[in-house]
Amino acid sequence: MNKKKELEEHAAKLEAELAELKQSIASMPDPDEKWVPNKGDHYWFVSGYGHLDSHPWRGDPWDKQRSELGNVFRTIKEAKESIIYKAFHGQAFALPDDGYCYYNDLLGLTEKPPEGVEVEYYSYVNDELRVVDEPSWAKGTLYRWKKEGE
Repeated sequence: MNKKKELEEHAAKLEAELAELKQSIASMPDPDEKWVPNKGDHYWFVSGYGHLDSHPWRGDPWDKQRSELGNVFRTIKEAKESIIYKAFHGQAFALPDDGYCYYNDLLGLTEKPPEGVEVEYYSYVNDELRVVDEPSWAKGTLYRWKKEGE
């Protein structure tokens, strides 16, 4: 077999593999695209007590709030790997020794903030820890304040 024919066959094989890969990629969900179930589809979420639960999508305010918080998952595996589940089970973050105290209503990390200290509030939204204006039990708020004398 001559070199040209060999290279042409190899190129055809690579083109077929490329077409197969493109088809596979096209069928995968976009990780940046938020999945919203269709009415009646079951989805998984982390309950307010940190349990994994499944529920049919009805588009009611509870469903919409979970979706806005990034707490709607196709599978139990996705829910269990989420930062929300990990936060409930103490796996989401290691508390740094950075001169601050931390508290979470649900986890009871350290003590509650003392009266009169300036407190920053953080909540997980779509798996990102973001600064929020006020604490919210529904959003799993993490409180952060400066340690006394530092």
